[in-house]
Amino acid sequence: MKLKHVGILAGTVLWVGGCFLNPEDDDNGNRVTESQKYIVATTSLVDQAGNVALISTDDFSASTDLLSIHPDNAVMTNGSSTYILERYGKDNLLRIDGPDISADSLKYQVKIGTAVNIHEIACVSESKAYVTQYGSTECAIIDPRTGEVTGSISLSAAKFRSDGEDVPYMSSIIVIDDNAYIALQRLK
Repeated sequence: MKLKHVGILAGTVLWVGGCFLNPEDDDNGNRVTESQKYIVATTSLVDQAGNVALISTDDFSASTDLLSIHPDNAVMTNGSSTYILERYGKDNLLRIDGPDISADSLKYQVKIGTAVNIHEIACVSESKAYVTQYGSTECAIIDPRTGEVTGSISLSAAKFRSDGEDVPYMSSIIVIDDNAYIALQRLK
């Protein structure tokens, strides 16, 4: 698995998140040839649409305003695919292949659930990925080729929850070997 993700919080109202996209990687994230690398960045302002930019790592030139997205968002890459998660209030997963980022280049935009607040994606194979859901007890299992939800893993038995809380607040996820590690955040 070759999932890369970086995020920067600047001030209190602007979110900039980004990750590296190598359009010449194969489906398993392995280098095929030396290629142009890009930084895929998303931004948002409170109560305004977010947007996507593509920054060349060669000369740091930027193509901006490529795709309007939900303001609460995250971006991850896996090989030549970019995944954009439209979080709270949308729960959409978008996939774009290669460095041509636009509404016309969307491979798919699918709704993962309703009021589940999808948070991160971790691709474990060509046909399997996990999507954490901040507002649910279930971690979604999807087919990253189509975005179709194929199953889920229940975290309803999480022992740390306080009285009155009904979700474990799934946030970050990382897969190492055959194990998925999910960060559970306690808000109270």
